[in-house]
Amino acid sequence: MSGVPRLEDTRLVEGSYHQEIIDSQIIRERHYTLTAEGSPAWDGSRDFYLAAIRGGRLPQSPPSCS
Repeated sequence: MSGVPRLEDTRLVEGSYHQEIIDSQIIRERHYTLTAEGSPAWDGSRDFYLAAIRGGRLPQSPPSCS
């Protein structure tokens, strides 16, 4: 499994559906909210990629989400 369902299964994000009608079409979008458990994972990943952009020293791999 990969992607957002994995993030939901590990409780890093919570998802909900939002529906609206645009030009007579029903649009149903999935919206996600970062959980308290997901915040440290987000921070670690963000820091990893910012260091890469800045040319800083990187760990062997980005932080694990599990």
